[in-house]
Amino acid sequence: MVKKKDIIRLQRESVIPIVKQKIITTLAERLEHKSDRSEFLKLCQRIEYTIRACASFHVLDPSACSLDC
Repeated sequence: MVKKKDIIRLQRESVIPIVKQKIITTLAERLEHKSDRSEFLKLCQRIEYTIRACASFHVLDPSACSLDC
């Protein structure tokens, strides 16, 4: 007798669930100079905005964003 296997189909996640703020803070704390920490935090913020903007463009028009988000 052949046993039927259960198949679970998972949809691709649009967001990876991680604690971004904890990772960013930990990395920033490892930087020696306060000015470097400030610049690093600004860079992280800009990257996040860019990713969000690219994702929004993909919702509106998948070919609109030149980055492969």
